[in-house]
Amino acid sequence: MARPREPKKDELITVVWEDANQVAGWLTEGAASSFPLAEVKSVGFFLNKDKTAIRISGSLSEKERDVLVIPIKWVKRIKFLRIGK
Repeated sequence: MARPREPKKDELITVVWEDANQVAGWLTEGAASSFPLAEVKSVGFFLNKDKTAIRISGSLSEKERDVLVIPIKWVKRIKFLRIGK
């Protein structure tokens, strides 16, 4: 099986990942027992990835960027996006 390609720096991607989930209301024990994780989709410009995390930026300037750090263990898949003309 071919290994998926790694994103290139500043390539636009969607990271699909699982995060903690919470509800502020009351649930029955049955509903609480099967309450799911949240599937999250974050879009950004790829910065880097190491053994513990992937980093993306939603906004870039010439010298600075914001950053979202997502633990690798939480990542389900990465989708590559194309910017239209």
